[in-house]
Parts: sequence; C-alpha cells; structure tokens
Amino acid sequence: MKTAEILRSESIYLRNLDSSDVTEQYVQWLHNPEVNRYLDVQKNLPTLNQQKNYVQKIADSSDKLLFGIFTFDNKLIGSTKLHFYEAEKVEIGIMIGDLESQGKGYGKSTVNLLIALAGRLGIKILTAGYDFENLRSANLFKSCGFAVIEKKDYGLSADCLNRVIRTILKVN
Repeated sequence: MKTAEILRSESIYLRNLDSSDVTEQYVQWLHNPEVNRYLDVQKNLPTLNQQKNYVQKIADSSDKLLFGIFTFDNKLIGSTKLHFYEAEKVEIGIMIGDLESQGKGYGKSTVNLLIALAGRLGIKILTAGYDFENLRSANLFKSCGFAVIEKKDYGLSADCLNRVIRTILKVN
C-alpha cells in the first residue's frame, strides 16, 4: 500500500519507504543488537536482498503502509509501519535505527504524524505493542496519549516479543 502524501513535522518527514532506500546501512541497523533487541527481525536477520524484497512486499500489500523517517537533510534514520487490521483500527510500529538519532524526539514526532494521518483517514483506533522491558517504547507511546490495555507474558520462547504490553489510542 502506498500513499502519495509526505508527512512533515518541525524536525522530520515521512514518505513511503521503497526498496531503493534499503541500503547496507539499513540492514546493519537490523543486525545491530542495540536496534533489534525488541524487533521480530532478530530471529531471522535479513540480507540486503531479503530486506529489499520485504519492503517491496509491504508496498504491494493492500493492508500495510511503510514510511521512511527522514531528517530534513534527507538522512534516513528509521522506519515506521502501519498495519490496517480493520477498517477503523491500525497497529503502528516504529524503529529509529540510526543510534545517533535516538533520544532526540524523532520517535514522538513520527507517532504524532501518524496520529494526524489516522484522523484524516477516518481511523478510530491506533494500537501498538512492545516488550515489557522496552522502556523507550513505553515512554514514547504514553507521551503520545496511548493507554495500556493488556500485559501478557507468554513465558520463555524463541520469540523476542514474548512479554507484550498492548496500548491503545482513540483518535479524534
């Protein structure tokens, strides 16, 4: 799924991520334990070709949007995905892969842009899930108005997200 819309805040912009944006640097982020600690990708680290194919698959889907997160000097610093589960319900995920860009408010700007987009699209509910230990995500979603609706511990498993907190935001 693609949108022609470019979303802008005071510090970043979001646009469709396409396979030409996926570089060795992007794949290195996914291989970096500091970045992938809470991502499903850590179970099956992709090659450059595999990641380009994944991005193209998302672009061709009818129920997902994948945006690159860019600074105004056109530096790709991460990505964010929306998964349209139901007509009025969307799950969001975010990764700031560039370590130097973490902790600078880009995640909050990204989530706020997605909230505004959801409102324009008629989405009523945004959800996000993250691991119990992922305090950055917990603080991010809380600061953007999300409320915890579920905490579930799936016990020991090979899945990285085996202890999940689910959050929700009702869009006005």
